[in-house]
Amino acid sequence: MPDLLEAPHRSRRLPAPLAAVLAARRTRLLADATGRVLDLSSPGALALVERAAREVDPVEGCYDVVVSVAELIGLPDLHRAVVGVERLLGPGGEFRFVEPVQHPGMAATVVATAWCAHPTLAGLHLERDLPLVVRTVGLTITDLERFTMPTLLWPMRPFVDGRARRIPETRR
Repeated sequence: MPDLLEAPHRSRRLPAPLAAVLAARRTRLLADATGRVLDLSSPGALALVERAAREVDPVEGCYDVVVSVAELIGLPDLHRAVVGVERLLGPGGEFRFVEPVQHPGMAATVVATAWCAHPTLAGLHLERDLPLVVRTVGLTITDLERFTMPTLLWPMRPFVDGRARRIPETRR
């Protein structure tokens, strides 16, 4: 099974308008976070998620909040990454995310796949539905905003800004 960290997404620079919007949203998400907070853009954070996803009996309750702002799009195995995030959350812990999401329908998937040949988008996984994956690992979405990014890169336009909680009874 390949590592979550195989994709070299960390060195990629997003277009300036996207980067500015994402930086502002990251600041907002982190500003009101309390307790132990893990920002997936921090050095070593994705490796920590990878270890948590692989462990059979992970340490529970490590973090009160995990924040991801366009970090999951470069990971080849979204489901495993979100499993790792869920395992790092303590009871009542919150996963806050701002990530691109797929357009609905087969035609949109085909167009998004064709766009992946664009140098800025190469290696990014834009065809996925993060809210669906979040629900499948047992997190409960408590807030979800869909918005459009200011970019000409069509697959990078639809984003979600969401929060999901780890409800103790849903632990898998």
